[in-house]
Amino acid sequence: MAYLTTATTAVNFLALAISLWLGFYLVTRSPRRRGSWLAALTLWSITSLFFNNLLHLNITPDKTLPLWLTSFRGTVIPAPAFWFHLTTLFLPPKVSRWQRHLVAAAYLVAAFLLIIGGATNQLLPGVTEAGRELASSRQAGTLYPYFLGFTLITLAFALGNLTYGWLCVRDEPAASRQSATLWAATFLGSAGAAYLTISIWQSLPIPTLPGEFSLGAGVSLLGYAVARYDALIEGRVMRPDFLYSLLSTAVVTTFFLIFTSALYLHYHLPFAVIILVTVLAIISHSLYDGIRSFLDRLFYGRRYQALRANLRLLAQEAGAYRELPDQLQAILAALCRSLGAPKGLIAIKEGESLRVEAALPLKLRGRTLKPLPAEEVTPLTSQMADELLGMALLVPLHPGGEEIGALLLGERATGAYSPEEVDMLDDLSLQMGAIIQERRLQEESIQQIEALVSDFRDRERELQRRLQALVVQRGPGEFWEGVTEKEFVALVEEGLRRLFDYSYLGEHKLAHLNMVERELQPGEAPITHLDRGKALKEVLLQALGKLRPPGSQPDPPTLEWHPFLVLHDAYVLGEPNREIMSKLYISESTFNRTRRRAIRALAKALLEMERGARQEISPPYL
Repeated sequence: MAYLTTATTAVNFLALAISLWLGFYLVTRSPRRRGSWLAALTLWSITSLFFNNLLHLNITPDKTLPLWLTSFRGTVIPAPAFWFHLTTLFLPPKVSRWQRHLVAAAYLVAAFLLIIGGATNQLLPGVTEAGRELASSRQAGTLYPYFLGFTLITLAFALGNLTYGWLCVRDEPAASRQSATLWAATFLGSAGAAYLTISIWQSLPIPTLPGEFSLGAGVSLLGYAVARYDALIEGRVMRPDFLYSLLSTAVVTTFFLIFTSALYLHYHLPFAVIILVTVLAIISHSLYDGIRSFLDRLFYGRRYQALRANLRLLAQEAGAYRELPDQLQAILAALCRSLGAPKGLIAIKEGESLRVEAALPLKLRGRTLKPLPAEEVTPLTSQMADELLGMALLVPLHPGGEEIGALLLGERATGAYSPEEVDMLDDLSLQMGAIIQERRLQEESIQQIEALVSDFRDRERELQRRLQALVVQRGPGEFWEGVTEKEFVALVEEGLRRLFDYSYLGEHKLAHLNMVERELQPGEAPITHLDRGKALKEVLLQALGKLRPPGSQPDPPTLEWHPFLVLHDAYVLGEPNREIMSKLYISESTFNRTRRRAIRALAKALLEMERGARQEISPPYL
């Protein structure tokens, strides 16, 4: 019995995880579709059954369980009504319209059973201590037959709806496959529900494992079928995203499962902790994107909310579609199969030649062919067939009059291609050519998007760096060694005014800069304050040179030359202000404003040079 209990626990655990995840996958991928919500509600409702099965298989009977855990039992009651309502969406409009009354009746009965079950506690079965993996361990209450009848009748109607829906679309391959998948899911779920409810009602000493396995398989197939149907209606590729979401959720859930299982074995945590942690891991991982979108509203403006949402959607869809050669290979395989062609190839123009991107047999892929100047479907002569890898029919691909490739088919054993088949191939060539052009444009768009994103990131980082430089904190107004920015600018201006007074500069506070020490050349004679003044003058001139624009000075000077010329002519050449204003064609107010800005820029450049000199003397890693 231990093996049976372990197997039953594993099946219920896996069914719980899959049904819970599938429900969130449906509503996060198609949040505006009614079918997605109905399927999700069905899955979540049945998830409660697997949840309670796990509790009763591994924990003492109901009377020892906390009330908040056992209260989830009743949420399985509306599941048949949700499932039945979902199947009405796949019926013709005339049929589904009159079934609204049946759907409303199903919900009313489910609500009545929920109320009765909560008030009397006699609707759903309890569990005994012994043999909890057997149906006989479930003690059916006095009102349990009502739930059994509601479940079986509702699911029978659901099977009837899907059977009728399949008969209506059996001539349409895609719709027929969809209906068949939903029918199989409903059949498996109904069979599992019938097995469980009848065996519990009759207290049969048989394992519940077959019924739970069938029900788990049914709800898993139902979620997958609805997800595939939504993707087909919305025109998106489902498979890569479905597998990516499944594997990422599985990895996260497995990590938490291993961690909590270790705690369960070593510290004897309650088994309910493993179940709850698994449930929370699936829910949190499934809702991660939704939570992130909600938080965007708190931290970003409206424009950037839309931008981030679109970028996330683009990142999610990126790579969802197969590469062009793989798509062409699938088209070629289907075409050769329908026409009975033994071989074929699709070649795309590259430069002056054609490159085979899809071929049957596959060994022909990658071959190059000469240009094929043909404007319509053309049978090939024996000589041309030898040059074109033994093909018999040429179908040029030239959408909009531009030659982009060719489709070639081999000779059939049944004879030549009929005129109807040639017309079909002619129409197909236009569609195939348009698809190839669109994919090429899409690849170019992807490259442009990558370049735009890269350029945006570079600009954003530069902007943030510049903004950070403006708001960087240097203590309480400190700019350099206890000197505020305003005081440092004043010191620089004072140094410029006394630029040729070496005695004054030698005792100036700026004479203690590391750059000045670097300019002093120790020799036989001792260094005097005059030498220090000369070195400070050279440092100020070096900083002033940073303001000089590249190239030769234009006549008259342009705006970019004004800051340098104002300081150079006023402090180095000693020209009067009037002459400088006249030479630059600027007013007195503009001259004063330009000088103030130039001195601040010079002070900032001087401080940056000082920091570089300090790092040379004392590298940050020492």
